[in-house]
Amino acid sequence: MNTSEVGCIPIVSDASSDSESNDDPYDNTDSDISQELFSSNVGVMYQYQGQQERLMDERRAQEHIDFRNKYFTPETSRHSILVETHNHNVTIENHNFVVHFVDSAHNSTGGYGEFDNVIGFRMIKAGVPHRDYHVTEENKSLTFKFNDVDKTVTLTPGSYTLTSFATHLQTKMNSHADVSGIIITADTTTLKFTFTHGSTTIGFDFSSVSTNLHRLLGFEKVSVTPATTVTSTILPDFSNHYIDVVLDEIPYIACKRNAQGKHIIDRIALYSSQGTLNYYENKQLLHQNYFTPIKLSKLSIQLLDDMGNHYKAEQNNMFFEFEITVLNHRA
Repeated sequence: MNTSEVGCIPIVSDASSDSESNDDPYDNTDSDISQELFSSNVGVMYQYQGQQERLMDERRAQEHIDFRNKYFTPETSRHSILVETHNHNVTIENHNFVVHFVDSAHNSTGGYGEFDNVIGFRMIKAGVPHRDYHVTEENKSLTFKFNDVDKTVTLTPGSYTLTSFATHLQTKMNSHADVSGIIITADTTTLKFTFTHGSTTIGFDFSSVSTNLHRLLGFEKVSVTPATTVTSTILPDFSNHYIDVVLDEIPYIACKRNAQGKHIIDRIALYSSQGTLNYYENKQLLHQNYFTPIKLSKLSIQLLDDMGNHYKAEQNNMFFEFEITVLNHRA
């Protein structure tokens, strides 16, 4: 039997085929030969001659290459990572914690593993509690002017209504050793606070405040002129508007550009009722910025509120789903 060869795969000549033989291993009448030949790796079993070259099953070689590269040897691959605070086996502050991928001293790591050649990163989903505490450790310190002298009191962290907060403010401000006689009322029609004293002026200076305390009392971030009667200038705002998720390990090119230059991977708007779980899902997945390959073995997660302070969810559990894009081979 005369044969000619292309690379390592013999090609049967029509003149040498034996019609009486059923044992020819290269007989393409076998029902399985087409699938077997198609599974051969182009460039490994024989020398590739060009994209228009046909395999023995009459398929173009380029079809096989495209199929292989699309499903088995793509240039990049994507991995979803689930991060949850209850996975940690040590006490953490849920507004600022580190997830290790290979070091199990702080959290379970068996399902993670270290990622090399990471070129893309984004947040896909998240579930964060909408904190129902209005006064927190961040904004509990209230400074006010009484007879043009600064006085500072500490509010009690917790959840309040308009009227209960007025009562609490009055109790705390009058608890100062040098203060008495302040009356605070909450108008349920205008939804504003009024601070009054029979003879002494009351004032505030919120111009340099770094928390949302001025919003709780119903004032803008300015200095309030002292007077014997002072009324809120805006509606008191007890809400948290949004949370920024900050990951310092992720290059800035893949983050949201912002005035502070923080590595904000995404912003979660808080629209659910206070005291419930706020669910977030990324709707902008068509575009992604890539960066120079990095190795990723941990994520340092920070949660910041709309004033740039740590968003403390009072130790309630939360979860995040991140997507990592990995370059399978270097250029």
